[in-house]
Amino acid sequence: MVPVGEAYQEQREGQQALEAFNRAIEVGRRRGRHLLVEKESLLRQGQVLEQLGRLEEALATYEQGLKQARYEVAFWRGKVGVLRALGREEETGEVERELRRREQLEEEHRRIAYPFLLERKSRPARRRGEPRGWG
Repeated sequence: MVPVGEAYQEQREGQQALEAFNRAIEVGRRRGRHLLVEKESLLRQGQVLEQLGRLEEALATYEQGLKQARYEVAFWRGKVGVLRALGREEETGEVERELRRREQLEEEHRRIAYPFLLERKSRPARRRGEPRGWG
C-alpha cells in the first residue's frame, strides 16, 4: 500500500495518497509489521498534508511519527518546515536545534559504523563449523 500511496503522491493526488497510506498502516498492523510501515506512511502523510496546505494536520502527523521514531531525522525536518510555514519562529528555532543535534549524531554514527561495515563486508564469509575469529 505504501507504493500505491507514493504513486498518488507523485501524481499530486493528495486525498487518494492519504487514504492509501492509512490503509497501509491498517494492513501493517494486522500483519505485525506495523512499525516499519507506519513510520514510512506517517512520513509520507505529513508530506502530502503539507502539499495540500493542511499544515496543522501535517504537524500533528510529524509529531506522531516522532513519538514512534525520535531518531528519525526526516520527521524533524518535516516539523521544522511546517513550523516555519506556520510562522511559529520560536518553536522553529528550538526544533531546528534538535534537528541539527540529531543530524550530527546520525553523521557521527555513519562515520563510525561505515568503515566497520565495509571491512566486515570485505572479509570472506565464515564457513559452517569454522571457529569465530578475526582471520
